[in-house]
Amino acid sequence: MSSGEAISVVVRCRPFIGLEKKECTDCVRISSKDGVIRVGDPSVGKEFSPTDIKTWRLFTYDTVYDKTKTQQQVFDKSVQPVFQKVLRGLNSTIFCY
Repeated sequence: MSSGEAISVVVRCRPFIGLEKKECTDCVRISSKDGVIRVGDPSVGKEFSPTDIKTWRLFTYDTVYDKTKTQQQVFDKSVQPVFQKVLRGLNSTIFCY
């Protein structure tokens, strides 16, 4: 996050847990390099194709972490710099969901 930015949107897609591993289909493709998340939605009907990336919905963010990244890695790269600015007296907000 550069010093001139007012808002930065960061997304971490977590890995499946528990029953999700058995019952869910992975329909998320992540490109951390480009800050892009593609989400496939089988409910859209015959136009959706899991093998055709063009039929997926595309979302672009400032930073994207894939399922292999830990919470600590996200904190170190995306939260810690904001926290340091707070310690220097700058107003900041971190919203996590």
